[in-house]
Amino acid sequence: MRKISTTELARMKTIALASLNDSCTLHTVTLSYANGEETKSFADTTVACGLNPKPEYRNENGQLIVLTADAALAVALTQSVKIQDEITIRSKRYQVDGVIPGYTVQVVALKEMVPSG
Repeated sequence: MRKISTTELARMKTIALASLNDSCTLHTVTLSYANGEETKSFADTTVACGLNPKPEYRNENGQLIVLTADAALAVALTQSVKIQDEITIRSKRYQVDGVIPGYTVQVVALKEMVPSG
């Protein structure tokens, strides 16, 4: 099997970005500690994404990968996202449980957060 050229990879990335037809709010977490207490604060950013309510995706070899998660989210490779960040999409809030970089997008494993109260 031949190696993918840089031109082909660039075209694949362009197509992948165009397919991110959802919009979500990324809540980037910052942790601070004072007097033995942990405090979370969030900075909100709207990002293009693609939600898959089934926790699965196909890797670059075409193999189906099933995640131990409640949903999978695709975001641009350039998007900064990390474990403990939170995502709101389609009226549900999720916590980021893992980030898997791919050739064209990052796949983010999500765990649904249960509303308190």
